[in-house]
Amino acid sequence: MNGFTILSSADVANQPNERPFTVRKPNGSDQEVIVEITPEARESAARMTTGATVDEDIFTSQAEVFLSDFIWNDGDVPRNGRLVLKRIDRSLLEQEKGKR
Repeated sequence: MNGFTILSSADVANQPNERPFTVRKPNGSDQEVIVEITPEARESAARMTTGATVDEDIFTSQAEVFLSDFIWNDGDVPRNGRLVLKRIDRSLLEQEKGKR
């Protein structure tokens, strides 16, 4: 992916609405990026699943795809090391639900 590699993520961060990722840049250096999951994104997921409990792994998957898309489109990690996930992708949510 443009020479960037998402090396790791943690399903549970120090903050429940954050997902930390380590990204290796093309020059070999690593940078931590935090994806914040907003209350609006959580509410959106709950509406899409008709009130069923949303597995936290879904938010981690959504955050990783969001980060990957950002890197692909911008050609770099976010300068401040943070992204804010404001909405959930319905198709990704359906894919994750289908895996379970």
